[in-house]
Amino acid sequence: MGVLKGTADTITVNVSTKITEDLGKVAQLKFKVKFKTREYDDAKALIARMNDADDAEVTEATIIRDNIIDWSDLQGDGGEVPFNAENLSTALQHPEYRMALFTAWGEAQLRRLVTNSKN
Repeated sequence: MGVLKGTADTITVNVSTKITEDLGKVAQLKFKVKFKTREYDDAKALIARMNDADDAEVTEATIIRDNIIDWSDLQGDGGEVPFNAENLSTALQHPEYRMALFTAWGEAQLRRLVTNSKN
């Protein structure tokens, strides 16, 4: 059970992003991601730590790794890409996937885009 009675410990969000493929072709991807639910102030504190140049421990990738539970409907060359540690690590090495996942996390936690993130 979430913080308030009747709320969930997780939140699922729709992700839509453009991914650059071979020869500069751009594909629109849509999939779902499930994250742990965090308190608003906790999420804001994580973003502040990430934006602090002196705090190298908190990055977009660590926030995603610590908060993602699952994804579904993510399509790859061979069909649906299962959620597992290896596929998550691969996705986090790709800037477009990393930013899509981080933005989805911010929307899930703060109900708005995370616009103050480091590159």
